[in-house]
Amino acid sequence: MKILVIQNGARHNYAIPLGFARAGVLSQTYTDFAVPSGIADKLKQLKVVNSASHSALLRRTPPSIVAESMATTSFTFALAQVLKKIARASGKKYDADNIARKLIERAMSAKGVGKATHVYTMLGEGGALVHAAQEMGLKIIGDVYIALSADDIVAKEVQKFPDWVDEKTLQAARAEQTRSNKTLLDCSDLLICPSEFVRDDLVEHHGVAEARTRVVPYAVDSKWWELETKPEVARVLFAGSATLRKGVHYLAKAATILGHPYKFRVAGGVSHEVRRHPDSKDLTFLGHLGQRKMAHEFALADVLAFPSLAEGSASVTAEALGAGVPVVTTKSAGSIVRDGVDGIIVPERDPEALANAVRSIVEDRDKREAMSKEARRRAQTFTWENFISNVVGLAKEIQEPEGK
Repeated sequence: MKILVIQNGARHNYAIPLGFARAGVLSQTYTDFAVPSGIADKLKQLKVVNSASHSALLRRTPPSIVAESMATTSFTFALAQVLKKIARASGKKYDADNIARKLIERAMSAKGVGKATHVYTMLGEGGALVHAAQEMGLKIIGDVYIALSADDIVAKEVQKFPDWVDEKTLQAARAEQTRSNKTLLDCSDLLICPSEFVRDDLVEHHGVAEARTRVVPYAVDSKWWELETKPEVARVLFAGSATLRKGVHYLAKAATILGHPYKFRVAGGVSHEVRRHPDSKDLTFLGHLGQRKMAHEFALADVLAFPSLAEGSASVTAEALGAGVPVVTTKSAGSIVRDGVDGIIVPERDPEALANAVRSIVEDRDKREAMSKEARRRAQTFTWENFISNVVGLAKEIQEPEGK
């Protein structure tokens, strides 16, 4: 058995192809572009890129064992970006992103599948190649890293709260912009779901038979397990883009309900509309933070509050557990939080329930301490070794002829 991985970007820091490589089952890794080791440093030395761009490039540098198997479409990717820029500047009506996607897919198809027996595609990426692989008899595993209904959920939320988004987002929602998931749904023999929320969405809203799905949570980075923490009472952290999808407007209302001495800190990108909204007066926006500053926020957090409306499995909730921070979140966040054990699950769109849950943890220090200990125990059971082992086992199952 050999698995070809298709992933645009550097999701999970290439942990999935790395895991397959260590298990001896990786065939190839196809991606839009990657940066060879040393190139990013050289560009910084030549002052071609600044520190922020340098850090971004380093995130695109795969481990050597993955780089050996990697085929990128870097030239095609660069060409696609130029075409997208021209299309947007000219005001054309056609979908520039769709053109770019098709160019990259064709470049992948030209490279072929080699000796692969399976394709592991993240949300149906590499569509043309996936279709070709299916016709050749390869087994297709789709990684559904976010609920497919996320765009619809956001569009409905924008209609209710248009003053929380900029005009670009508003226009996208009005046009009912959705991502085509036809390749993922039509071609996948098996759909890997990081949470029950994602699986339920597939079954209830996209006509997928539950038998085609498996819930396999992602791993928790072990660096959080050893983080020394000194939680400040009533210091509440939110991490992620401050958007409607992640429930920032409900977080803002919960912050106002709780008032002093609660301190709500929002780490992540934030738009002008959200930052300046009257309801945001009790939120402190920190902007996007690097790893060191993010670790500092986790170390001081008393509770993580994350009232998301649509995720796959929000990594920030798992990271908080790893750091021993109790989490208040929703089912839609797709988290590994156990209600009443290492955090509290609250209904979506309910700022009062969110505020009450945060208060119940902050004002009961014994409860907070117990949840913190359970959180770290919970996080340490989710490793990439376990994830890869589960997926490889499932890949073998779908490879076997029926009846065996």
